[in-house]
Amino acid sequence: MTHLEPTIYGAEVLTPAGTLRVAATDRGACALVLPGVTTPKRRVARLLALARPGPPDHPILQPLLAACRAYLGGEARALDDQPVDWSFVTAFQARVYRTARTIPPGEVRSYGWVANQAGSPRGARAAGQALAANPVPLVVPCHRVVASDGSLGGFTGGLAWKRKLLALER
Repeated sequence: MTHLEPTIYGAEVLTPAGTLRVAATDRGACALVLPGVTTPKRRVARLLALARPGPPDHPILQPLLAACRAYLGGEARALDDQPVDWSFVTAFQARVYRTARTIPPGEVRSYGWVANQAGSPRGARAAGQALAANPVPLVVPCHRVVASDGSLGGFTGGLAWKRKLLALER
């Protein structure tokens, strides 16, 4: 039996923060580019390029787009139940991303905490690298992960976005 790749659907939607680009399969979100980010990560760009354009009311895209609009409009928990298609990431990345999804809105945890919870107690740097490659920021709230000294660290959309998202959730 051959493994068939899922069909990827993509769309752009205007949110309170600007135009958001997303891609999803029938399994869940697989790529997301925040408004104003002009150069997405290579994997995200590839997934968006493979995506079949879909209207915002497409049954696979609509729930994700509606949740993204609600989240960026101030509903901090709007993305909590959105499914993610983990087939485009490594097993370690999926563990790190699932762990990041357990951090409640408005709270932060350290890279070391994420690594420990993901089963790699000495893997803070690896967890940080996995989060830097997060293809679905917002859905996987990597902005809630900070350095052990409390400094922000990095973020896919830049530190201004990280500050904005953390403020939105408070």
